[in-house]
Amino acid sequence: MDSEKYVMIEPQFNVPMILLAVIVCCLASYAAIHLTNRKGQTGFLHEKAWHMMGAIIMSLGIWSMHYIGMMSVEIRHKMDINMLTTMMSIIPPIITSYIVFYIASQHRRTKGAVLLSSMLMVLGIVTMHYIGMSAMHYHHMKITYDFTVIFVSIVLAIIICYQAIVRMFKQTSTYVYVHELMAAILFAFATAVIHYLGIWSMDFYLERSVLVSQMQQATTMNEISLGLFVCIVLFTVIFIGSRIIDGYAGRRMKTLDSLTQLPNRYAFTTRLQNDEYVKSVALLTLCDIQTVHHEFSFIEEDEMIRMIVSELQHGRPMFTELYRVRDFSFVFIMKDAQAVNDSLSYFDKKLARIKSILTIEEHGFAGNAGICIDIATDLATIQEIYMNTLTTEQHPTTEFKFAITQYKEGYHAKSFREQLLQQVSQAMNNNELFVVYQPKVDLDREEIHSVEALIRWNHKELGFLSPAVFLPILEANNRMNEVTNWIIQKVCKELASWGHMEHMPQRVAINIPGPYLASPILKAQLLQCVEQYQLIPEQIELEITETSFVSSIEEAKLAIDDLRAHGFHIAIDDFGIGASSLAYLKDLKFTTLKVDRSFVQHIPYSATDNSILQSIISLAQSLHLQIVIEGVEDAQQLAYLQSIAKELIIQGFYFTKPLTSDELARWCIQYKKRTKSSASSDQYHI
Repeated sequence: MDSEKYVMIEPQFNVPMILLAVIVCCLASYAAIHLTNRKGQTGFLHEKAWHMMGAIIMSLGIWSMHYIGMMSVEIRHKMDINMLTTMMSIIPPIITSYIVFYIASQHRRTKGAVLLSSMLMVLGIVTMHYIGMSAMHYHHMKITYDFTVIFVSIVLAIIICYQAIVRMFKQTSTYVYVHELMAAILFAFATAVIHYLGIWSMDFYLERSVLVSQMQQATTMNEISLGLFVCIVLFTVIFIGSRIIDGYAGRRMKTLDSLTQLPNRYAFTTRLQNDEYVKSVALLTLCDIQTVHHEFSFIEEDEMIRMIVSELQHGRPMFTELYRVRDFSFVFIMKDAQAVNDSLSYFDKKLARIKSILTIEEHGFAGNAGICIDIATDLATIQEIYMNTLTTEQHPTTEFKFAITQYKEGYHAKSFREQLLQQVSQAMNNNELFVVYQPKVDLDREEIHSVEALIRWNHKELGFLSPAVFLPILEANNRMNEVTNWIIQKVCKELASWGHMEHMPQRVAINIPGPYLASPILKAQLLQCVEQYQLIPEQIELEITETSFVSSIEEAKLAIDDLRAHGFHIAIDDFGIGASSLAYLKDLKFTTLKVDRSFVQHIPYSATDNSILQSIISLAQSLHLQIVIEGVEDAQQLAYLQSIAKELIIQGFYFTKPLTSDELARWCIQYKKRTKSSASSDQYHI
């Protein structure tokens, strides 16, 4: 460079501005990573949409760091900025970030894929940086580059990005948020390396004849500051807004029927568990409508359902709720007497309209429908009234000829109970009664700890019966002991068949009725099955619901001590909903405490529930009890539980619904593949 014409200018660095640039990039990187980390979560938006939003936020962070970084370099000379080139510079990192997020989200990620992702991310950062630099024009100044330094900065950035991507998507890790934060810091550091080593590689030469203008530089930087402020606000709004929208939409999707947009069976089941008092429940059942599907197509069937729902929604009385609980069944909940009075006339009109919708004269098709209703003398729980409507629906004298049938205590209930009690032995023999299993996952070890055995009834005439319907009938008529023995036999047989399968759990929890706990028959059945199938007692856990204990605490204590002496594990189920929880923990030697789902539903958003749950966990840990948290359904609940305690066993729909033995085998294989992939990624990839 001609020293007579040009003089080298040494740029000055504003350290607070450098720190601000790094912090902004770090925050944007964390927001982007957290936003795209969607696997295993219920969500309204497709995974690729989250990747795109994450890529935009990541790019805004890189872009912001570049221009805040330029503000930290004080050259104090007039500079013009080409705004079109400046805006175009954000496109390359958006493209490369999207590709990186997509690759990183895949289950199979090799070292080569991680390296490719690292190089792509650095390519986006470098391209953005130098396009941005080309948009800045210093008057009467020449700039030279040391390409060795630039090459070193690129290599260093690739190494740093590689380590960041290794930590990006550790979904099965106990410290998922820590890994996300570490990845964000590394990405910000990689961007800083590109930027500041890139500036270090530059030499600035100003014409000697030119005077330095500080005011013009400051004016330009003020314009940049405004643009940066807009960018920061933009990525903050995108991040927070998208999470709020997806959280709301995810909850809506979980509780809404996709065809009719009515609250679904899940929403109705949640209402059943709340012990809410209402005046009446009605069940509308559509008969023979499946013929439309068989003879025409599912499109005509769906259209017919939509028309019926539209008709039901029109003129629906106030304080009357409507749910779609099965394909062809709808439940109405009436909260007070006025709603019941309004609904009776409403039902008459709607049945007439439904009859016209279900009649297709040109095809000779005529469907059928009917409404079963129970009206409580006083207020009663939804579950109590709903069971009565089911009883009425299943009664042999109920005819669905567009009529309303009201529940009669002495007439319908006796017949339904007698029908189930007469058929329960046949149901066990014919496999209408069957067992499903819900996994319990050890968070710290990322492995399947055990499963809980649950009973289901696929009635040959009535279809699937809810356990909430048939279990109380069996318990009230002393048939649960017989069914429990059958469950123990089934479970032990299947557990023995899993012995040679390393991916299958080797411990099963079985629910035991409290009054049956002290029976010598239970002990004899357990020991006989353990011996028959060559198991060990430690493979069996007995869950006793807190509210169903025998009246004599002394009998329960003797029974539990005896079963523990033989090696069986004993769990107190649904802890916290009974009246004597602490007394049970003091007097009875449990091995496991299961926290009732009611304490989990509203975490982490309810401070009260958070405090209660933490207290229960602390109490159980002080008593050296294994802790099982049931009812975990989303990632927010799981993350909160991970943050407050170690050595927790988690059960709930977040992992899977209850599964048959064959379904469980497939699920276990897939789960072990995922965790194995995550474990191996600790060495070199995600």
